[in-house]
Amino acid sequence: LLDVVHDRANGCPLFIECVARWALEKKMIEFVEGSKKMSLKMLDERSDDVTAAIPRELSNILLAPFNKLPPPLWDVLKIASCIGYSFDADLYSTLNQVLDFMPRIRELSAKYDCFEQTGSHFRWKQQAVYEAVKSLLMVNQRQKIHRMIVRAFEQSKINHIDDIKGG
Repeated sequence: LLDVVHDRANGCPLFIECVARWALEKKMIEFVEGSKKMSLKMLDERSDDVTAAIPRELSNILLAPFNKLPPPLWDVLKIASCIGYSFDADLYSTLNQVLDFMPRIRELSAKYDCFEQTGSHFRWKQQAVYEAVKSLLMVNQRQKIHRMIVRAFEQSKINHIDDIKGG
C-alpha cells in the first residue's frame, strides 16, 4: 500500500494525505488481522491492479467534493479563481447584479468550506483547491471571465455616475 501511494504521490505529502483520506472514504483500506499491516483493496473485485484505483492527480481528489455542485456555483468558483487567492467582498459586490456573486461565495463558504472570511475579506481556505480550480480554466476561459468582470465594473461606474447626475 505504501509503495503504491508513494509512487503515485511523487513525494507530495498533501497528495499522500488526500489519497489516504480518499481510500478511507471509499472503504478501500483494510487492516490485516493479527498483524500491523494494511492493504488496499480494489473497488472492483475483478481487477488486481491497485494503482488503477488511485487518482493520478491531486486535483482529482481535491475537486471531488465539488463534483455535484450546480453550474452557477461552479461558475462562481471559477470566477473567484480568476480574481485571485483573496478578494474583498465590498469591491466585488458589483458582480452581485449579474451573478449573485457574494451570496454564492458565502454559500460555498458555509456548505463546502471553500473560503475563510475576515470582515469583508475572503480567501480560499486551501491553496491547493484554489490552484486546482484555476487549472481547470483554459487561457481563453480566463480571459472571458476577466472581460466579464471588467464589464461589470464599467457598468457599475456608469450606473453610479447616472445616480449622481440624477440625484
